[in-house]
Amino acid sequence: MSAAFAVRDRIATEAQSGLDALARNLIERFEESALDPTILPGAPGLFTDGGSVLDLTNPANEIGLADRISVNANIDPSRGGAIWRIRDGVGAATAGEVGNSNLLTALADRIAAPLVVASGPSAGLARSLSGLASDLLSSIDRSYRHLEDAQAFHSSRAGALAHQIATDGVDTDDELQTLLLIEQAYAANAKVIQTVDQLIQNLLEL
Repeated sequence: MSAAFAVRDRIATEAQSGLDALARNLIERFEESALDPTILPGAPGLFTDGGSVLDLTNPANEIGLADRISVNANIDPSRGGAIWRIRDGVGAATAGEVGNSNLLTALADRIAAPLVVASGPSAGLARSLSGLASDLLSSIDRSYRHLEDAQAFHSSRAGALAHQIATDGVDTDDELQTLLLIEQAYAANAKVIQTVDQLIQNLLEL
C-alpha cells in the first residue's frame, strides 16, 4: 500500500518537472544571438516565457514553465507578427530573400544538436530535442504502466475480499477497513493516471 502511494505522490511531480525542463531546453536552444543575430540583448528568442525572456536568476521560475512557454509574438501572425521572421530572424525589421535558408538550416541543426540538459530527470546528459522528449515520454510511460499494474492488483484484491465476505460471511471492522484503503488507493491511482495522460497531451502540443 505504501509503495502505491509513493508512486502516486512522485509521478505527477516528476512528470511536471520533466515537462518544465523540456520547455526550458526548447527556449534556451533558440535564444542565442549567435544562432539568430537579430535577437537583441535582453530580448527573447524563438520561444518565450509567457512573452518574456526566461529569467532563471530565481530557479523557482522554471516551475510551471511548460504551461507558460509560447512562440515569440514577432513570428505569430495572430498577434501582429510575421511568419517570415522564422526565416529571417525574430528581430528582423523587414523580410529578406525568400530563397535564403541559412537561418532555417541553423534552426534545424539546433534541434538535432545534442546539448547538455540543465534540469529535470535528464539533467547533465547531452540530448537532442527529440531525444529529450523521448526520454520524458519513456519515463512517463514506465510510471504509467507501473500504476496500471498496481491498480490491477488492488482491484483484484478488492474483488477477492468482496468474494470472501459474500461466501464466508466475514464482515469484521478489519476487513472493511482494508477494503476502504484499497478503494482509496484505486481512486488515487486513477486520478494520477488521468493527470499523467494530460501531461502527455501537453507535451505533444508543445
